[in-house]
Amino acid sequence: MKHRAMSSRLMPLVASCATVGMLLAGLPASAVAVGTTRAAASDASSSTTATITPSADTTLQTWTSEKNSSMASKPYIGTLQGASQGVFGEKFESTDAADTTDLKTGLLTFDLSAYDHAPDSATFEMTYLGYRGNPTATDTDTIKVTPVDTTVCTNNATDCGANVATGATKPKFSINDSSFVAESKPFEYGTTVYAGDAITVVPANTKKVTVDVTEIVRQQFAEGKKVITLAVGETKKTEVRFASSEGTTSLNGATADMAPKLTVSVSTKDDLKPSADTTLQAWASEKNEKKNTAAYVGALQPEGDYGDFGEKFKSTDVHDVTDAKMGLMTFDLSDYTAAPEHSILTLTYLGYAGADKTATATDKVKVVAVDTSRCTGTAPCDPNNATWANRPDFEVTDTTKTATSHAFAYGSKKYSDGMTVESGNAKKVLLDVSDVIKAEFAKFGTDATEKKITLALGELNKSDMRFGSKEVTSLTGATEAMQPTLSVTKKPKAYTLSIEGPTKVKYQKGEAFDKAGLVVKATSTAISVPHGSMNTCGTKPSTLTIAAAAGPYAKPAIRHTMPDGSYLRNENAGFGRIGNEMKLVAIASATNSAYMAMRRVDQRPESATPVECAKSGRVGLAAFDESAELGCEDTLMVSSVSSIRTLTVGSGFPPDQPLARVAGFLPSPL
Repeated sequence: MKHRAMSSRLMPLVASCATVGMLLAGLPASAVAVGTTRAAASDASSSTTATITPSADTTLQTWTSEKNSSMASKPYIGTLQGASQGVFGEKFESTDAADTTDLKTGLLTFDLSAYDHAPDSATFEMTYLGYRGNPTATDTDTIKVTPVDTTVCTNNATDCGANVATGATKPKFSINDSSFVAESKPFEYGTTVYAGDAITVVPANTKKVTVDVTEIVRQQFAEGKKVITLAVGETKKTEVRFASSEGTTSLNGATADMAPKLTVSVSTKDDLKPSADTTLQAWASEKNEKKNTAAYVGALQPEGDYGDFGEKFKSTDVHDVTDAKMGLMTFDLSDYTAAPEHSILTLTYLGYAGADKTATATDKVKVVAVDTSRCTGTAPCDPNNATWANRPDFEVTDTTKTATSHAFAYGSKKYSDGMTVESGNAKKVLLDVSDVIKAEFAKFGTDATEKKITLALGELNKSDMRFGSKEVTSLTGATEAMQPTLSVTKKPKAYTLSIEGPTKVKYQKGEAFDKAGLVVKATSTAISVPHGSMNTCGTKPSTLTIAAAAGPYAKPAIRHTMPDGSYLRNENAGFGRIGNEMKLVAIASATNSAYMAMRRVDQRPESATPVECAKSGRVGLAAFDESAELGCEDTLMVSSVSSIRTLTVGSGFPPDQPLARVAGFLPSPL
């Protein structure tokens, strides 16, 4: 790290603080919107984390006349499963105000329209307030979450969004093997009874309940749905209540962070189409036919014990009528220097072939990487040349990396080469192949210039399944979006910052900051360990504080975290390696005019005797001028930044502490 030599009178503590300010100021802030977080990255790779609150939330209640009223303004979201009515009460439909069936289902809508593609991760969170009934405090419950369509409603309602839905007019759905359902970890009921909306919330008695809904959100995006409504149910037939968006302001003691939220992490993605694909077919003479120009990629596990991909069935006999199909797809990742952090394969299911299936019955598909230089025959067996008779020769063992899709229904559409594809019947099938791709990258040499990965496709229910190939547009109604797609997220690279200037580095209290000469550059390299500096001045106690700018352009602070491994370290040479390590955690507040102030605060009484200071050991910056004279005068250092950033120091200090006074910076008093 580069740094200009400090003025001879600048305290090393101030130099350290200034360096921190410059480090943080160098982060890319222009692309950070309010409510998002940006991680350090390079090569056009970046990651943002956003916390999204519901655009609407409510509780669907079925007790007597409650079923005909919207509960969207209530301070709670309630869940209560009834006997034989499903976890979400989805089996119960009634408008009868005299009916005393007591069910409750949460309904929350999140708008992710601002995102071009699905997030890498998505976590749903609610704050548990208490229960109704008589459970034991240490007993546990869980919640389940599933996506619902608010345009398909019970009792012929035309709209059952969370803002208008009731227990009588609610999303109409069923739960089966192809449903996407996610479940929380168990949480204890505790001792708080939700006795009514006039309760006082004691934050210490609340619990955060989270559900990983990544797969749900990805699937919704794949289906073109970015406004996502989640139904929430509980699993133990005990009524539990959580804070609603409205409850954070209407319940006594409730706080803003108790609102339901969806936290998503979104990275820059590349969508790769296959450079080649095909279907290997084993039926009779088909085993010698190339299918690399067909509109489909097929999968059919053969009868018998031949493996999920049919990999154990090897034959060149055209009289053999074993029916099997194996898809092959090659993706070129030669432009990537390292394995992607996330890799999601998306296939478009067009229909099945063969004997009729029950529309709601399900199947799954599976993929594995194969080596196209190792063939069952002597000819090339890449997708442009392979046939069943001469195909990649591979085994699948317990240690082989594979990926399996979620179950999906057969539907009622059968595949034929002259078919017309109807978008409403085409289903997106997703497979998380991150581990498969990473394992293949590990096989490439450091000097490899060609990085092509071929995936074999199989299915698990001995059914002839057909998906769009790279040539799918030859079918009437098909689009390029129905081609196989590998969406990859580059792993963000850590970077170091090169800092030059500013020209003026010493300030007295009240002076305005002069940013002239300040240049901060990010360099994509491995993380280095910059060092802070320290001065010990008698027993004068000090703290480090960080101040945020005020003014008409100030906006709420948001969290911003540097990559793992980014530290500033303060060491005292007199105590060997003893010192404090300071993990950089920034809080960004998008402001048009902002500064960060770092002050050394004299905590002694006014009558205290001044303390003479001396340099107490080498702890300077990488390029710090060691000949600089060290002093003890009170100094204020500010750094001009496009967004307020602060940091957390000291072991055990909460990493999500808001803009605040940070104590314990020094291992010994000043």
